[in-house]
Amino acid sequence: MNYLVCCLALLFSILNLYSVKIGNKKLKMATKPFLVPLIFISFALNSSVIGNRWLLFLIASLYCCGDILLMFDNKYAFYIGAISFACGHICFATYFILFNFDIVFAFLGLVLYLTHLYFHVKKLKSVKKDIKLELIYSSLIGILFVSIFGSLKLDLVSFDLFAVVGIILFVYSDSRIAYSRVKIIEKNDFEIMLTYILAIILILISVVYMRGSLLI
Repeated sequence: MNYLVCCLALLFSILNLYSVKIGNKKLKMATKPFLVPLIFISFALNSSVIGNRWLLFLIASLYCCGDILLMFDNKYAFYIGAISFACGHICFATYFILFNFDIVFAFLGLVLYLTHLYFHVKKLKSVKKDIKLELIYSSLIGILFVSIFGSLKLDLVSFDLFAVVGIILFVYSDSRIAYSRVKIIEKNDFEIMLTYILAIILILISVVYMRGSLLI
């Protein structure tokens, strides 16, 4: 069963990226709702996962809801979608914190993220005065960023690098969205989706395969 789900997750990822590349809106709308759930399920069904499957399914549902809402060109749908993603980030952060939390690594993550946030806010404020929504959302991604760094363990650091690279890609993808919304850059949906998909896969490789002994 899991191999079938993995194949479907790969197929929908390729089809979604292809639809974005060629600008096929119908194919994009048909594949996007299944994209994240299939990726999460393919990892959650792995036999190495002892606990926390319910939390992974919840995160997948929240991200999926956000993905669907962001497909509509409506500001209210965008706001609700952003809230759904934010809740997903908080759940993901909870997953990491339950596994392990090292204050030294967490502080390192905080310093790195605050450095990014400083330049991120400066860039946004150069073209837009009111950036409350962007700042709130960026702060929630920062919670996930710090949580991932705080869960690092020296004996697993080579595997935890998957999660570190993943969260960096997550931040990059969301930054592209923010910059395109305020017209700093042209929106590149393919780049955004590619980094988004890779971010989730890399984080899940670390979370699921390397943290299978976590029980709650």
